[in-house]
Amino acid sequence: MGLSHSSEHRTVALIVDTARGAREKFAEHFARHGITTIQAQDGFQGMAKAAALRPDVIAADLGMNGHDVVDMCFRLKRQDSTKHIPIIAVTAIATVSAVEQALRAGCVSVLVKPCPPHVLLEEIRRVLALPHHPAA
Repeated sequence: MGLSHSSEHRTVALIVDTARGAREKFAEHFARHGITTIQAQDGFQGMAKAAALRPDVIAADLGMNGHDVVDMCFRLKRQDSTKHIPIIAVTAIATVSAVEQALRAGCVSVLVKPCPPHVLLEEIRRVLALPHHPAA
């Protein structure tokens, strides 16, 4: 199942973060750049929303509840219906072991906090091979 990024397709990103303010900040920025955002407050919600809605990409904060988010990544990568969805980890823990854990869990890349919305947006564009559009 390939992703289609034609003009009719609107990119959908699932943002998994315990901080509501962070999720809303990303959602607002992404909306201005043509990306629809689904939000989840933890790995359990993220797992359910990813399975039900099948977003194009997932950005997951591995912060304080990192273990359930890492578990979410492992589980999504084992399911046929979600294994194709790229997952970008965002973490304040910039250790080699934290990065390795995220990559082993199936994340395609790891960004370090603080992560401004435009940095995550550019990583989403890179991962999905979307064209870059100047700021609106």
